[in-house]
Amino acid sequence: MPFVDILLPPPDSALGIKHYAFVIVGASTTAYAAIEAILQHEPTADILVLSDDVHLPRVDHKHDSEDSDTSPSSDGDEAASRLIMSNTLFDTFNEWRRSITPWLEVDVATPPNVVTLATGKHPVRVDVEAKLIALDDGSMIAFDKCLIATAGKPRPLYVLDSSRLSYALDDCINTTASRSDFEALHRLSPAIKSVSIIGGGFLATELAVALAAAQPNRQVELLFVTMPGPCAHELPSYLSVELKRRLESLGNAHVKPGTLVTSVKTNSNVDRRSSNDSPRHRLCLLAPTHIDPTVHGVVAASLEVDPQNGGIVVNAQLDALADIFVAGSAASYFDEFVGRRRVDRYDHAVNSGLLAGYNIAAPTGTKKVYRHQPMFRSNMNWTGVTCEGVGVIDASLRTVGVWLRPSRSSAKPYERGIVYYLRGNKIVGMLLRNAEDMLEKAKIVMATKPTVASVADVPKVISLGPDEWLHIETTEGLQIHAHQN
Repeated sequence: MPFVDILLPPPDSALGIKHYAFVIVGASTTAYAAIEAILQHEPTADILVLSDDVHLPRVDHKHDSEDSDTSPSSDGDEAASRLIMSNTLFDTFNEWRRSITPWLEVDVATPPNVVTLATGKHPVRVDVEAKLIALDDGSMIAFDKCLIATAGKPRPLYVLDSSRLSYALDDCINTTASRSDFEALHRLSPAIKSVSIIGGGFLATELAVALAAAQPNRQVELLFVTMPGPCAHELPSYLSVELKRRLESLGNAHVKPGTLVTSVKTNSNVDRRSSNDSPRHRLCLLAPTHIDPTVHGVVAASLEVDPQNGGIVVNAQLDALADIFVAGSAASYFDEFVGRRRVDRYDHAVNSGLLAGYNIAAPTGTKKVYRHQPMFRSNMNWTGVTCEGVGVIDASLRTVGVWLRPSRSSAKPYERGIVYYLRGNKIVGMLLRNAEDMLEKAKIVMATKPTVASVADVPKVISLGPDEWLHIETTEGLQIHAHQN
């Protein structure tokens, strides 16, 4: 979609306060989805996008994934400026970091509507009654309707604030927070023989697999606090242990739960201490994290922040107050089936942005309820594991795993199956392991707000095979505390 950059009038300008029908705070996935929905209903809509980033890279997401042996051309054209990474790293970036990456989208197929973009503009306050946004330079913007779609930032490590790490550590630390960080991983020198990855979630695990498989002579450590293995916040314990075994079967990947990183030194080495307090040194540290909402700069006294989940509290229509909407990871929204929640997945960023954009442009009385159950996909190539999660995937809940095991002596008992996450008698989430063909069925089931009377009913929700081929594994949920995911 075409954009025009603007300079907003200064506070004392005779031009006065600039007015727009729709103002969107943020310039990443959620914002673009909302713009698409708005323009479908109002093709001539007057839209202003506010971004506190001074420079937004131009990106064509339809063509920005290249094969791993591809390098940028040097002819100075737009293709040369695109960030290049392997397909594996691109898939990981796309799932876990694309939604928080601001960009200027290239889409030549979009009709000639002009969306106004103001870069380097940081909102400091939203006056919901006067419908005014105050910016950090003192200028003011008036609006009819506003969408808060700030993308969020990677959560700082448990004891290390990755946002404040010394510039002296730039050469040995990659925070996996941006596209350029993933490009740097693709260009990682073969001379780097040792990599320590701090974090035990899906992002960290995918990176550990990718980096270990890309260079068999490279030793990769996956370091995190929680037990017993990777993704312990999401997977039942037996599956976390099985994932640990698969990673270590690569030969050069070493999974070390119960490890707390305490410091980073400026001698290009990473200094960490494990549970036995023994110091270790590694050349390169990666710091993947979850996403924290960034809403402090746009919160008005009338907007409520969820003290438990973070984010601005909205209803099921993503409406915080009259004509103030919030979507993406910035929103703590009410799910009529599972209750209040905040989600930082790419799928949610797109779908909540689309619905918020529809509701912003919709005539009075025609707004829709957000009933979508967000999903994610995790491809751990070279371990034989692909996961899709729909709904609430939380190991602290009761789980019922239904596993296909044609032979009781199978050496791979958790090769293909579905883990159901239960809150009372409600199935609030489903994790498909090597069962991608069941994804559409899982989405349909979750849309029906499924309940079960007993564990015996769970295998009937989605049929994986004859009863005599099924193995059932249950957990009662875990209490998981400190983490570095």
